[in-house]
Amino acid sequence: MDYSHYQDSLDQAGFPGGAADVHGALCGMLSGGGSALVRLWLEDILADCEPGDVERGALRNELAGLGETAWRELTGTDLEFGPLLPGDDAGLAAKTEALAAWCQGFLFGLGRAGLADAQLSQGVIGEVLPDFVEISKATAEGDQDPVAGGFALEELVEYLRVTVQLVFEELSPRREALSQTH
Repeated sequence: MDYSHYQDSLDQAGFPGGAADVHGALCGMLSGGGSALVRLWLEDILADCEPGDVERGALRNELAGLGETAWRELTGTDLEFGPLLPGDDAGLAAKTEALAAWCQGFLFGLGRAGLADAQLSQGVIGEVLPDFVEISKATAEGDQDPVAGGFALEELVEYLRVTVQLVFEELSPRREALSQTH
C-alpha cells in the first residue's frame, strides 16, 4: 500500500481528509462490522468529495481495492496488517500527524460500525482505546531529536499494528452475528 498514491487520489477527488484517517476509519469499520461495511465506508468518503465523475469513479475503484487489501490483511494469518502511513521519506512531523489521524479514523470507524459504549469499554478494546485516544492527540515537538522520535514512532506503529489485530479478533463474534443477520 502506497500512502502517497492514495493521498494523491483523495486530493484529486477533492476529499478534505487524508489517506491515514481514511484507512483508520476503514479498519475500525471492518473490525466492528466486517467486510459488508466497505460499501458504507466508500459512500461516506465519496459523499465528502467534490463533484467529478471521473475522479470519483477512479477513487471508488482504488478505495475498493484498499478495502479488499485491508480485509485480507486483518483476516490473514501472516500478520501483514499495518496502518497506512507516509513512507520513510516523510518527516517526523508528517508521520506523527498521520499516525494521530489514523487513530482518529479508527475510533470513528468503530463508532460508525455501531459499537455500543459497553462494547467499547470491555476486554482488550476497553484497555487499548484510551491509548488510541491519546495517540490521536500526538504531535511532533519542534526541538525533538528525530532519531529518538523516529524510534518512538516506530514503537507506536508496532503497538497499533498488534492491538488492532487484537481488537479485530475480539470483535470476531460480533462480526459473525452481524453477517448472519444480513
